Amino acid sequence: MLAEPISLSNVGFHYRNGQWLFRGVSFEFPAGSTTAIVGPSGTGKTTLLALLDGSLRPTEGTVARDEGKRIWLFQSPSLLPRRTATENVALPMVAAGVRWGDCLTAAAAHLETVGLADVARSQARHLSGGQAQRVAVARCLAARPELLLADEPTAALDRVSASPICDSLRAVAASGATVVIATHDERLAAACDRILELAPPAF
Repeated sequence: MLAEPISLSNVGFHYRNGQWLFRGVSFEFPAGSTTAIVGPSGTGKTTLLALLDGSLRPTEGTVARDEGKRIWLFQSPSLLPRRTATENVALPMVAAGVRWGDCLTAAAAHLETVGLADVARSQARHLSGGQAQRVAVARCLAARPELLLADEPTAALDRVSASPICDSLRAVAASGATVVIATHDERLAAACDRILELAPPAF
């Protein structure tokens, strides 16, 4: 069963100096879907992710969400370099108390989901940037989040390496999670189910 959608109602945020990043944002993020947040630099894409996460509160308006597991995916995947791809993906399950053998079996399945079965035994330090980012997405799958917040996940990648990332993120959404991606990558945004465009407020 999918979680309740996350919704924004007339949300605005400003700095302490009173400068508004955005105002009047109303939007719904359905569970099991991918949404891209786009807009020029400085319009508050990462800030909006933090509002969805709950680590920031809006200056005005309301954010309605369940208190489920939330995970961030950044430009740098932060893998353990001398551990294999499979071991990196298994770590969230180990932390949850799952037996090591079962963790490895599930991790292999998650790597196959993101198209990386062929590098399962490779150490993370030997992976390309695109492969490492997909391993990080597979690790998100293993953690079973209800909300995945991706902040410019393809910014450090060339177009060829970035292309499979959206499919991998869609796999997380297919598991029932709400996936929200802040991005300047037009092709990544176009491949998402929904797009929320931020612009500087006119007032």
